Amino acid sequence: RRGITDASAARLSAAARLAGMEELLHALDACLSAEPNVRAQGETAIDQKRNQPGYTGALIQVAVNGALPEGIRQLAAVLVKKVVKDQWVDDEDSAFAVLRDEEKQGVREALLAGITVANQKIRVALCVAIANIGQYDWPQAWPDLLDRLLQQTCSADEIAALGALKCLTLFTGDLEEAHLPQVVSTLYPVLWDRMSHQGQSHLFKLMGLRLVGNLTESLGQMGHVYRKEVVALYSPYFKPILQQCGYVLGGPPVSDPEVCDIRTEALKVLMRLILYFSKCLPTDDVTSLLEMVWRLFSTNLDLYQNTIVYQHQAPQDSAVDDEGNEVGFEPMIIQMMEVILSIIEHKSISKFVDAAIGDLVYTVIGYMQVTVDQMESWSTDVNQYIADEAEDVVSVRVSAESLLAELADSKQEKTLAMLQAAASKRLEEAHGARAAGSAAWWRLREATLYAVGSMSEEILELYEMQRESDGRFVMPFQLDAFMGAIMEDVQVTGGEFDLLRGRALWVAAKLAKALPPVHALPFFEAAVAAVSQSDVSETLQICGC
Repeated sequence: RRGITDASAARLSAAARLAGMEELLHALDACLSAEPNVRAQGETAIDQKRNQPGYTGALIQVAVNGALPEGIRQLAAVLVKKVVKDQWVDDEDSAFAVLRDEEKQGVREALLAGITVANQKIRVALCVAIANIGQYDWPQAWPDLLDRLLQQTCSADEIAALGALKCLTLFTGDLEEAHLPQVVSTLYPVLWDRMSHQGQSHLFKLMGLRLVGNLTESLGQMGHVYRKEVVALYSPYFKPILQQCGYVLGGPPVSDPEVCDIRTEALKVLMRLILYFSKCLPTDDVTSLLEMVWRLFSTNLDLYQNTIVYQHQAPQDSAVDDEGNEVGFEPMIIQMMEVILSIIEHKSISKFVDAAIGDLVYTVIGYMQVTVDQMESWSTDVNQYIADEAEDVVSVRVSAESLLAELADSKQEKTLAMLQAAASKRLEEAHGARAAGSAAWWRLREATLYAVGSMSEEILELYEMQRESDGRFVMPFQLDAFMGAIMEDVQVTGGEFDLLRGRALWVAAKLAKALPPVHALPFFEAAVAAVSQSDVSETLQICGC
């Protein structure tokens, strides 16, 4: 536990005597004890203090006091959140009394000091308390909250500025619609002035974009009812928002988690603008920004293959942000696919995709390659392979499949025609890699088969149309040619290629209704052999079944 150590006992005692909080400090320390009896005594003491005047203010003093051990300070900050949740407004289910108005005033004032705390965990906990109180008290009981937070965003103390942005992000996340216009008109001019400064820190821009994303989501929801009013309010900010996203998304592909994190936030903002305001966005800015997204998506593929798929370069570890979300290279790639999905879904801007369907399908197949980490996971646990194949897991591979499906749903015939061309090109590239001695040649072939198999319903639908039209309808995906090209994949030997063999059988099963006997029989025989062999992987046997 991180409680009071002997080394800090002297300064703790001095701080306790000065503030008159010795009992509270010892109760907090007891709550962190590894001894169950001591911990229970501490929790009982804390519960007894909760109805005492000054308890919440004392907790805040502990939380912001840098002379105290961090474990005690963090616990105090968490307990402040709990008081706000349970005792700020009347709740008949709560066992504790609501704070008096005069005590609330002192708590509100004391909490604002919390946004300057250097310890991120403590600062975030106190920011949550501020935001929750703001939901109850602003603007009536806490009219200057917004102005004071905005003042702090301009502070030379970056910790204070980041704390204020965190409060604003939390505070605006669940505002009543009636208050949104005031917040937007007050906040945005200050925010853009600060974000546009050269040399502004990465963290400030990250938090600023997160705040913009939250407000865009809230205004988008409000626009379902008050469309004209919301557009009139928000449209002056579309151009600076898009420009800021452009600044962030520009530059070469990198896998650095910090860069990927801020790019992910910019992509989220862009996706929300497309989702709610696609018809209102400035055409030139949108065009240049979408071109930038496409360039980033296509040029990141090589880096993705080298660091994630093949691990020729050591991948940088993903990180976790203060909200517990994973950030890094792969989450950024997934978010890029979400943006492209949103473009496809909105007819007003889907024209940006039309001319690039062939390149998009080709690139998506590259992102569908199985990674080193996935192969290690599946080789040790076949149940993980089954789960990843059957369930909606979060991965680049699954997101690529969803993107391909959305593209086919929007432009079925053209997508399948482009799938044929892209698949042929990818299979040829895999042949070239094999001839060059690459040990990973099979991954691209497996990804190509996976892409075609994921489109089996669409392919079979058009196959039925062709069969019923007596030749008047020409199917855009030539199934015979493709199945003939992958016949060799069920005959490749070596345990390291079991997933490729299994994927070929999987594709054949998916498209069985349309397979002519000349192709169906060899695949059937290969499936029987896979099931009957004892020296092949469980993955191959599952595909054979």
